[in-house]
Amino acid sequence: MQAIQIADNTIDGGEIVDNSLTSTDIGNSAIGNGELASNSVDGNKVADNSIGLADLVGANKSGSISFSIAANSCATLNFGVSGAAVGEAVIMSYTGTVTVPPGVMFAPFRVVSANNITTRACNVTASAVSVSSLGVRFVTFG
Repeated sequence: MQAIQIADNTIDGGEIVDNSLTSTDIGNSAIGNGELASNSVDGNKVADNSIGLADLVGANKSGSISFSIAANSCATLNFGVSGAAVGEAVIMSYTGTVTVPPGVMFAPFRVVSANNITTRACNVTASAVSVSSLGVRFVTFG
């Protein structure tokens, strides 16, 4: 039996019975952002543990940092992190089996300009602290 041909643009939502189409009726990549209503996808429609850092806008960079801070003093530290954008939240974590510098306290990090993150760090010990090639990871999002 030969399929009946339907003219382009002659069927719209009014001619389709609710819940009658299934995934086998819709071609791969046939539905994109343009077909979704604003705010139609929320956390209830996303499978648990299905979104990772690659799905978020922002930076996800690993590298190393070096700095020196005199005893009982603070310093402003600046880091070049490609992909970081003003207004994004910043998370910094240590990587590998690094020795975390004792007595160094970091204030919240912030993106001050495209690709540039800054923070204040204070050395609360009675000795100068010098850190070289400390493994870190910066993640920004928002």
